[in-house]
Amino acid sequence: MPSLIELYNAPMSEGWKVSIAFEELGIPYVVHALKSCHDNTLLPDFLHTSPSGCVPAIIDHDVEGACTVFDAAAILV
Repeated sequence: MPSLIELYNAPMSEGWKVSIAFEELGIPYVVHALKSCHDNTLLPDFLHTSPSGCVPAIIDHDVEGACTVFDAAAILV
């Protein structure tokens, strides 16, 4: 089964919360690792997902047209 969620994440506590939740819930996802929110090499795909450039952010491809959500609290809801 292909992953339906792309997770843009950096080694920070907010991102870890989302990764742990996905693992515990058995939600398939693919991680795009970033160095930090202030990484000068941010991917254009990531900036389209999270215009502020902060992690974590997800793209859910299970929704028609794909749904983007950023901020750990919003993702966890």
